[in-house]
Amino acid sequence: LTGFQNVVRNIGYIQSAAFNVRRQVKQIIAFHKLCNVRIVLLNQVGQIIAVYCSVIAPDSFVLYGDFWTPEIKTGISVYIQEVLRGKFQPNLQFIEKIEPDFCRGMIELSLQQIRAPFLKNL
Repeated sequence: LTGFQNVVRNIGYIQSAAFNVRRQVKQIIAFHKLCNVRIVLLNQVGQIIAVYCSVIAPDSFVLYGDFWTPEIKTGISVYIQEVLRGKFQPNLQFIEKIEPDFCRGMIELSLQQIRAPFLKNL
C-alpha cells in the first residue's frame, strides 16, 4: 500500500503531472486491485485542473493521452463543476496524441524567432 500512496502523492504535483501523467496513470492502473482507479484518477486530475482554473482561468484545458474513457471524461467535468461550484468551467479537450500540437508549437516558435529581426527594422 505504501507504493500506491507514493504514486498518488506524485500525481498531486502539478509539474510532475504535466510531464508524466501517462506514466503515472499506468502505474495507478497497475494497482487497480487496491482501489477504485476511476475515483483516484478523477480526484487527482480534477484537482490539478481546478488549481489551474483558480490561478490562471484558461478558456480551455487540453488533456493528452489514449487512456481517457468516456466515463472518466464526464467524471472530470462533473468533478470540476463541483469543486469550483459552477463558477468556472473551462472547455475540456481530450486529445489522444501530443505530437501534432507539439510540432505546430515548435514551428510557430521558430517562425517568431525568424521574423523578430525583420520586424525590428520596420
